[in-house]
Amino acid sequence: MTTLVQYDNPDHRTVPVPAPDGGQPQGRSRMPALRTFLVTALLLAGAVTGGVYVVTHRLADSAFVTLDEAVLTADRSRSAPPAPGS
Repeated sequence: MTTLVQYDNPDHRTVPVPAPDGGQPQGRSRMPALRTFLVTALLLAGAVTGGVYVVTHRLADSAFVTLDEAVLTADRSRSAPPAPGS
């Protein structure tokens, strides 16, 4: 069990350590910004590649003509041998 006396004891208090004088200031690292830029660039490149793929295939599909109203007939080829009995 802890008592109030233990918290009031100055030996148990944490004292902030002063920053060292001189030298370069401790700033943020550039690695998170670089990583964010690279991930964003890769995602953008993937989106562009997927968009080009979709557009290319849609243009290729639109080049085909639908044959909804077409009627196909089978005629005997001139080079085929005559059918037996004719």
